[in-house]
Amino acid sequence: MESKEIIKTLNEIEEKFAVDKWSVDDLDIWPYVRFRIGSKLSESKSPSQKNIFYERYVKNFYKYYKNNLKNWLRNKEKSIDFLFVENGVHIADIKGKYYFTRTDPLRDKFEKSGYKCKTIIGGYKVETPLYNSGEFFQFSLDMMFVLDKVKIYFKKPPLLNYKLENYSEFINFLKQNNIYSEELELKNLLAQVSRIKRIEKYFTKRLKKLKPKAVFILCYYSTYGFALVSSCKKLSIPVIDIQHGVQGDLHYAYGSYKRVPKNGFNLHPDIFYVWSNEEKSSLLKWIKGNTKVFVGGNNFLEMWKDDSNEVVQYYTNMLKERYLLSKYSKVILYTVDPQNNRDREIIKAIQNSPSDWFWFVRIHPKRVDMLEYTKKRIGDTKCGFAIDNIHLLPLYSFFKVCDVHITERSSTIIEAANFGVKSIVTSKYSLEIFEEYFDSGMVVYGSSWKEVIKYIKRFKKEDNIKKRKRGRYFRACKND
Repeated sequence: MESKEIIKTLNEIEEKFAVDKWSVDDLDIWPYVRFRIGSKLSESKSPSQKNIFYERYVKNFYKYYKNNLKNWLRNKEKSIDFLFVENGVHIADIKGKYYFTRTDPLRDKFEKSGYKCKTIIGGYKVETPLYNSGEFFQFSLDMMFVLDKVKIYFKKPPLLNYKLENYSEFINFLKQNNIYSEELELKNLLAQVSRIKRIEKYFTKRLKKLKPKAVFILCYYSTYGFALVSSCKKLSIPVIDIQHGVQGDLHYAYGSYKRVPKNGFNLHPDIFYVWSNEEKSSLLKWIKGNTKVFVGGNNFLEMWKDDSNEVVQYYTNMLKERYLLSKYSKVILYTVDPQNNRDREIIKAIQNSPSDWFWFVRIHPKRVDMLEYTKKRIGDTKCGFAIDNIHLLPLYSFFKVCDVHITERSSTIIEAANFGVKSIVTSKYSLEIFEEYFDSGMVVYGSSWKEVIKYIKRFKKEDNIKKRKRGRYFRACKND
């Protein structure tokens, strides 16, 4: 389901039911339920069936504990000024070390000013060595839950007993509209709340030792993210969500709430750190209480606009030399949508490209499982293309060497425009999300592979260079 329909469905629920009054074990639970519904309606399944246990644990066990032991011996649990909580998705290989592109730029600024910082990383993506020191925590949470299950086997915990206003009617609404999920049944929801509360205790214990002045989190809307937000609020530690991609009215975690308590939801961060005034305006339509919005810009992008920067020069030259780009008349970046089966026309465009074109095919970092699947679908081509490990290279480095950017509907459109690089999209949905970029001429819609080919031929690198110099489309780093 497209985001517009998802938001429409969520708003209908908010208008019908008193979601602002749903509270379980002191948590305003609607943001969590909204997140679950939004995730279900927008989910995509992996094209491959992998051994999850191997991919999550066996493959990463050594790297996980080696990195954590080294970090613990170096830092232990010393008090700090700022804590960064990463999901490990937005990374770039900077000279052989992994850099968190959304949080490390801020950490670098703070540490240059003399502040002590620490990064902890959730999720099962373990990439080492890290550019800045960091500690992974997902395995610790999993072990905690295994031990909890052992305890429960011998001693059953008391069952939570809550009644949420009109909740049974809400479940019936989900069933009638074919969006029902068993995990949203009240007994299962209460079990998830117990899980959030258990993770909350884990974070509370650590936060009391670290004593940070503030906590920055990437993607507050996850099970551990909600637990962290709740823990921070009880300890009176400001928690700030850092923008990681496109936001706005059509994002189920950031946009278009219809029913909000007068003091806001206690599962929302205290501050939304966003790229521009557009995201700020969208959030201000619905936030209440003491929740704030801060326009801080896209700090990693700002670095890549400096052509004299050593890292920028290194990657620009590396891409040109490694892929022999000088022999191609067109260089194209394709950022693959994380959902499957939306790429048919783009795949055909690659297959029908002339031999003097080169394509960088960049799989979304959280969908690396699509790499072999996408490569197989592209098959043999006349043109040049690279896909292996492209997702590990800094996204912005490609805008230094590409003539055009193509996607189904990625928020990379925004970032490409900041470098003066035009985008071609193949999803009609993009016409609504990126309206201003269509109006400015930075984005065009191609409904078929032939139209995609036509636009690639039309776009010239010289036009991109002029726009980069003028900085006409640069908005992500503007402040109030």
